[in-house]
Amino acid sequence: MCVYDKTLEKAKFVKFKDNESAYVENIRIMSDEKNSTNNAKLGYTIRYPRNPVIGDKFSSRHGQKGVMSVIWPQEDMPFTETGITPDIIINPHAFPSRMTIGMLIESLAGKGGALDGKFIDIKTFQKYENDNIIDFFGKELLKNGYNYYGNEKMYSGI
Repeated sequence: MCVYDKTLEKAKFVKFKDNESAYVENIRIMSDEKNSTNNAKLGYTIRYPRNPVIGDKFSSRHGQKGVMSVIWPQEDMPFTETGITPDIIINPHAFPSRMTIGMLIESLAGKGGALDGKFIDIKTFQKYENDNIIDFFGKELLKNGYNYYGNEKMYSGI
């Protein structure tokens, strides 16, 4: 990576120290409260593209954490009547014990958004057209021919 230093008027090269392939995902300029250019620094985020392996830990945006326990081939995954297979299967007993109801609502919104081809952003305490949030996204799913609560019959791939 190359950074140009205005005070020294020369380029500074920083070598990536790892042998694993990665790419720069985000670059940001950081400064003090006065936004002075004298104290500006460069921050960056590096992403390592990896395939998950058994034992990897994942976390949702709602803090629901889990460890990958099994990797199934695509043909062994359960599927819906329309042939859609899930990317990940979460133990349903994890939700009541951890009270991550926001994740269930976000799943409803994500399914409805995917069917309509739009990105859905759920904000806390936001009103949805005179409905509560479940009614709003339930009606969206009904409009697309799915169950009001997002339930769908799955068939074993095995």
